[in-house]
Order: sequence, then structure tokens, then C-alpha cells
Amino acid sequence: MGVPVTAVARLKAAPGQEEGVRLQALSLVEPTLAEPGCLFYRPFQDPLDPGAWVVVERWASRAEFDAHLAAPHMVEAFAAGATLLAAPPELQLLTDLA
Repeated sequence: MGVPVTAVARLKAAPGQEEGVRLQALSLVEPTLAEPGCLFYRPFQDPLDPGAWVVVERWASRAEFDAHLAAPHMVEAFAAGATLLAAPPELQLLTDLA
């Protein structure tokens, strides 16, 4: 097993697509939590900016996170993002300091 990683994805909904982003984000929770190596997966919406989202994920290894990105439900989500999002997601990968 590898080093655990935390992924933080920042999303900005295209104008008028806030509800679509919300539904898409919620649809990814169950299948993602069922993936091997997924320790945590949760979308958050900014209460001051309903079009701004952050998804926080924790994976047992970088390899399992990479496999997640290729999972069918994620491939579909990336395709839907072309219309739902104002820009591609910003992704930050983090490892623990201790």
C-alpha cells in the first residue's frame, strides 16, 4: 500500500447550473465511497456563493486515487462537467506532514 493522499477539488458552476452541479456531486458519493481505497469523500457548497463547490477526498494511496479518476462514474462526471462547470476543476493533492 502507498502513502495516503487527500485530494481537494474546487468547482465553479456555470451560470444557472448550480442545481445540476449539486445533483452531480451527490450522485458521486455512494459509488466513490464503494471504491477500493476510498477513506472519505464529501462535496461541500459555499453558503456565500452557491456556485462554488469543494470536494474533499481521502485515499489510501495515489494509485487508488488515480484509479478513481478512471472509474466509469467519474468519466461520466468529467464529461458532464463540460456543460455544468464554468471551468475545469482545480485539483490539489496533499500528503500528511506527520
